[in-house]
Amino acid sequence: MAAPGPVGVHFQVAHALLQGSNEEEWACRYTDVLLGMLEGGALEVEQPVVSMIAADAEAQACRCDRAWNRRLRVEGRDPREAERSWYGADTRQMEVFSLDVPVREGAVEIFAHYRRGMDHVCVFRDGALRYAESRGAVTSGIERAQVFEHGEHRALRAALVWRRGVHGEALQLLDIEKGVPIFERLSAWPVEFSIKDNLLRYRVVLEGDSGDPEAVDGTY
Repeated sequence: MAAPGPVGVHFQVAHALLQGSNEEEWACRYTDVLLGMLEGGALEVEQPVVSMIAADAEAQACRCDRAWNRRLRVEGRDPREAERSWYGADTRQMEVFSLDVPVREGAVEIFAHYRRGMDHVCVFRDGALRYAESRGAVTSGIERAQVFEHGEHRALRAALVWRRGVHGEALQLLDIEKGVPIFERLSAWPVEFSIKDNLLRYRVVLEGDSGDPEAVDGTY
């Protein structure tokens, strides 16, 4: 394995400082540095290391978004209006989606913030981050979401609907406890879904071989 160059060393030091930080403010500062370096590229570090550090930075970014949001509300300001972000000296961000659902012995929070052309979606269970994902806001941003209990074991799931181009949408199903996607269904037109008897029922529209739309129903 090749030794990292000066930029790579700086990158790994910033990550080590993030891991060792016990204060939110400093953790967000180190995350700011890491995300900026990731945007710049050419990190002189092996790709598996870059991927691992990127995942840690994205996870901490969710915690920073959550803290940013709460601080604005305490100050009497509305996070749905563009404000200076915790990230980047000239970056502004805003809350574009928020869902807080009481569940057994706790709560699930799903929120998204727009920042630098991206919708950054975060899913928390009782204050602990379970899932984070970012997609381009204009063509792939978040549209809506619903939390539900699935099946006889009442496993916590979340159905997320993302934009997909001009007319389409994508339905993504998350396992909240494990923090992983179960599936994603693509649709050429808006997705329909409902929760009944602890089951997810959905309809997506596919482009048929003849070019005509074809509705496909599914149940989970």
